[in-house]
Amino acid sequence: MYNKKKILLSYFSVILLFSSFSVSANAKNKKKKIRVNNKVKIASNKHTIKSNINLSIIMKPKANIDKYIYKTTNPNSSYYHKYLNPKQFSYKYGLNKTKVNKFRQYLNKYKIKSNFYPGNLVLKINGSANNLQKAFKFKLVKASVNGEYVLKPNHKLTFPKNIKNNIVDYVGIDSSTKLKSNLITSKAASNSSGDKSNGPDKFINRYNLKPLYSNDNKGQGQSIDIISFAGLNKSAAKTYWDSMGIKTNPNRIHVYNTDNKSINNSDTLETTMDVQQAGAIAPKSNINVYLANPSIEGMVSNLASAISANKSGSIAISWGESESALKHDMNAGLISKKYNQILNILLQQAAAQGISVFAASGDYGAYDGLPNGYTNLSVDSPSSSPYVTATGATTLPSTTFNVKNERAWSNDYLYPYFNKNSSMFKNQYTWMKAYFAGTGGGFSDFNGLPNYQNVTGIGSYSANKLWESDGKYLYQLKSSKRISGTNKGRNVPDISANGDPSTGYSIYNDGVWQLGGGTSVVAPQIAGVNALMSNKLGKRIGFWNPQIYKVANQSGSPFTALDSTNENSNIYYTGQPGKLYNQSTGLGTVDFSSLYNKLK
Repeated sequence: MYNKKKILLSYFSVILLFSSFSVSANAKNKKKKIRVNNKVKIASNKHTIKSNINLSIIMKPKANIDKYIYKTTNPNSSYYHKYLNPKQFSYKYGLNKTKVNKFRQYLNKYKIKSNFYPGNLVLKINGSANNLQKAFKFKLVKASVNGEYVLKPNHKLTFPKNIKNNIVDYVGIDSSTKLKSNLITSKAASNSSGDKSNGPDKFINRYNLKPLYSNDNKGQGQSIDIISFAGLNKSAAKTYWDSMGIKTNPNRIHVYNTDNKSINNSDTLETTMDVQQAGAIAPKSNINVYLANPSIEGMVSNLASAISANKSGSIAISWGESESALKHDMNAGLISKKYNQILNILLQQAAAQGISVFAASGDYGAYDGLPNGYTNLSVDSPSSSPYVTATGATTLPSTTFNVKNERAWSNDYLYPYFNKNSSMFKNQYTWMKAYFAGTGGGFSDFNGLPNYQNVTGIGSYSANKLWESDGKYLYQLKSSKRISGTNKGRNVPDISANGDPSTGYSIYNDGVWQLGGGTSVVAPQIAGVNALMSNKLGKRIGFWNPQIYKVANQSGSPFTALDSTNENSNIYYTGQPGKLYNQSTGLGTVDFSSLYNKLK
């Protein structure tokens, strides 16, 4: 019944057991640790904490933001494509000025610096650990997580009586949760000057962008915001554009450090790739890069900064974390249990301001939590938010890999080759990344089904079960099982485009050309498309999802559903023949010129 490759599970830890990758029942298994999964121990707090601490406090909106959002996306409404600026948003939904001033006066008494982002929903504060503990009546303790010490409040922070009912929660102090990027590189490119056949024209021609371009429409007057958590190589971005024959303004990139902490510049690939791809699709647009540390507080800081600045109508997010990992950290008291609600409030502000947000759906197929040791089906956050357009990835037709039609990106079609060539895997990590590489998709545990997801295929699924768990081990089945069923929750992703690193795009960084992919390639590309559309329309497109699902139900749909059950697995979910929506690829691929004509 089972192949002898299997993953052993234990509470708060994961041990990967794998054979020599032979199907032989006599092969010896090797026991190795993947990661101690958020094992939390409280340690004595012997040392004085001297450094200042950032904290973001999120306020409750004073009215229902959704009512306004859905007016702006309804062509029959007088509010269609009419958006608020941050000042107007603050007046309708933000904390009133009297309470703002009183709260800041309270913080001043403890020498805590504070700043409300425009919109009056997020207060960023900075102060010494000692003063924060006095102001909010808590004690900091050190918690050991995965062998490293992090700070953790001994209980929930206590806020002043006149403000506490207006507060959703806070993020900061500790966030052991480390966001992951959704970029995968395939191999070094053979052409040292870059391979134009894998340049932006590959995307432009495949998904019919050319009619959107003209002499006066290459994204000029538009900006694209990149949300990222590692350094940027500006010179590499310029080299890429020059090599691809794209004429750009060398001063188009603007960088903002949002959490006042040093950024990890040892790995600049993800951020640089995002900038390259977005800037190639909309070559005359400005690029705003928001950087922070890869933590939950960093995500909130980046989003609050970009949304409140309101410089752009397009945001691309290539980083995230699985809902499974987030749920564990919430239950362990390491991050706010209201983190998902906090994200949604920020993203609601973006939608009300007409900002289109695109987030990568993850690169471990239906098993998004696997890098953290969770083998249940899971989707990636923030792509699971109902207020973002989640981008999945496909594999293009390829004679090399015997792929006849564009399909969901998933390495399951390579399993026979992997099983016969076990020596190609140097260690457990290369094994896991090979077998579980694929586009994220499935059902959210955090977010309910939004009203706009009302096309056929939503809520039902077809699946090709390749792995099975007995609660202790995860086994690869020798033969897959075909199953189907129904499920609740927001369905992920929304749309897809080529992102398999084997059929992907040239990227350049640190003097090296590579072939890259992952769902994080797709998010900045489509943010670039949005900049083109907005420029051509003369105003922001706004929140895509209610608009594109309505269009998908119309005749002459710009979407090509990838509904084959045989060719569209994301290591679990497959296509559903005849359905408009499929959990591995969403509504499918997009003819963007046709979509523009439907939305304008």
